[in-house]
Order: sequence, then C-alpha cells, then structure tokens
Amino acid sequence: DIPELAFYGCEKIERINIEGDVEKISTNAFRNCTSLIKVGLPKTLKEIESKAFMNCTNLENITLPNSIKRIEDYTFANCKSLSMFVISETLEYISENAFQNCINLKKFTVHRDNVCFFEEDNNLYIVNGEQELLYIIQAEEYKDELDVDPSI
Repeated sequence: DIPELAFYGCEKIERINIEGDVEKISTNAFRNCTSLIKVGLPKTLKEIESKAFMNCTNLENITLPNSIKRIEDYTFANCKSLSMFVISETLEYISENAFQNCINLKKFTVHRDNVCFFEEDNNLYIVNGEQELLYIIQAEEYKDELDVDPSI
C-alpha cells in the first residue's frame, strides 16, 4: 500500500507509475503534488482514500483499474486539469465531494456492467444502499455536459 503522506507536497513529480500488489492509496498520499500530470495505477488497487490526490492541479490523466471499489472524500478535489473520469465495472462508491472544484471535469464514462451508477437525463446517479444520490459536477454550468457512454 502507499502510506499516508508518502509523497505529500512533492512538487517535482510529473509522472508516476505504481506497480506491485498495491491495494490502497492512503489519505494525503499525493496531496499537493502540483506538477503531477499522469498516474499509472496497478491492477490490484481497490481503494483510494480521502484527499489522496487533492490539489494535484495539473493532473490530467488517471485511469482506474477494474479492481477499484471505493473513492473517498475529496480524493481528486482541486484537480483543475482533470477533464474526464472513467467509472469501471467494479466501482461501488464515489464520495459526493470526491471531485470538488474540478472545474474542467466535463465527462464521466460509465462501464455498461456497472450496477452502482447510472445516467438519466444527463445526470449521474449513485445507487447507495436504497438511496439514489445525484452526483453533481462541481460547477452548475458543466452539468449539461455530463456524458455517460454505455458502450464501454
């Protein structure tokens, strides 16, 4: 696992490829890595804890493996360069504030076999227990651009 605060504030890291049997990226692991552009994640990853990539303002590209189950509070908050997010088949939970202030996030793509998320009228919903929670792209003006591609 990647421990809490492991790379906190490492401003010179631009790209990182995490390999091995990593199952969890802990709280604040990459927080404030402001030069981080791209992250490669292992196929064994199951959870990304709160604020793990918070304030990675240049993060453009992150592809989650199919093994991922949970994305916690503020995980990608203030990742202002992040424009698209792919929801894998096995993703079960995304905190409502996971993408807070991701002002360029305009597109979600949901795997067609994912039973925890669905799109309706250009809104992304999370099925959480018996509740259907609306996941709102952070700025209202981007809400109309929410795009879910069921063909993946």
